[in-house]
Amino acid sequence: MKVEKQRMTKRWMMLAALFILNCSLFVGKAQAQLKFGAKSGLNITSLSFDENVFNSSNRLGFFVGATAKLNTPVVGFDIAAMYEQRDAKVNGESFTMKNVIVPLNLRLNMGVLYLAAGPQVSFNVGDKEFNWKDKDSYENTFQMKGTNLSGNLGGGVIIGPLELGVTYNIPFGKTADATWRSVYEDTIKKYDDKGTVEDAMKTKTWTISAAYYF
Repeated sequence: MKVEKQRMTKRWMMLAALFILNCSLFVGKAQAQLKFGAKSGLNITSLSFDENVFNSSNRLGFFVGATAKLNTPVVGFDIAAMYEQRDAKVNGESFTMKNVIVPLNLRLNMGVLYLAAGPQVSFNVGDKEFNWKDKDSYENTFQMKGTNLSGNLGGGVIIGPLELGVTYNIPFGKTADATWRSVYEDTIKKYDDKGTVEDAMKTKTWTISAAYYF
């Protein structure tokens, strides 16, 4: 499974590279403008489990980094490399997830408004596991994945060199596996032989961002 997921990630990255190349060839004939800038914002992270195994709550997070966009009068694309930190609270325990995110979006420009959509790859640069114990003496573990693929859909307004945007991030796969390491053998047998809960955590995020291009 891990090999297959790595192959899928590589395929998406190859498609993204081909996308950038094709856009570059296209906009080179259409008086394109390449601009660099800084981008930051806030996200609201929703932690969801398919069968309500854990109680979860929404938490604010943030991201900050560099961005670039290549525009024509109608279409273009933007890419960014940013540090992202999300705080989550599950069963009274707080966790901090740290990632480097690389979104790549196709843009449709409509005067002072724009629409954007595209893939996003995130790389986990924080802790790989988070542990806690519940009232029934179960030791629970989040096992965070090293790389995750998701998609962005959003838009915003352009005010001179400033862009204000809203984006919805949709995960294409699991962000983490939840594992129960119980002191009771019969509890583990309710799941697979490794004690892994099949319903894994997924993160869906609404993002509010501001980008300034020089």
